Amino acid sequence: MPSRRLATVTATLKANCAWVFCILIFIAGLVVTPFVAPSIVAIVGFGREGIKKDTWAAKTQAAIGDIEVDSPFALAQSIGMGGGVPLYGIVAGGIILTAISMPIYFLIRYIAQVIIRQVQAVMNRRLARISERKKDEEEMQDLKPGYFYAI
Repeated sequence: MPSRRLATVTATLKANCAWVFCILIFIAGLVVTPFVAPSIVAIVGFGREGIKKDTWAAKTQAAIGDIEVDSPFALAQSIGMGGGVPLYGIVAGGIILTAISMPIYFLIRYIAQVIIRQVQAVMNRRLARISERKKDEEEMQDLKPGYFYAI
């Protein structure tokens, strides 16, 4: 009975592989976002002491002017200065990681299927050659020694 359940679970996972991968990546994004977000905002110019000079963040702030409370820019500034990532930021991180990962997943899956088809074709050709050789050997064994056969 356990092997039947395992087979059912395996078949279900294979049928829903993309969804399972999507959910796992989303969960990974939820876990990783609080640790990665401070580094990402630091790269674009949000530092512990505020916005760094001559960075994307400085140019954006100069273009925007006054920054509104609870805007994405204010959130990035807060994260850069050591504030935590709010729940909606963590969820957004999961969504972004999923959106980036899914096309890569489908590309890898497509390439794997192409490779598998190619390997199957090569194996089928080899099996056909082997079966032809066996038939030839069987025909040779059927020939009686001492007789001349026209080819």
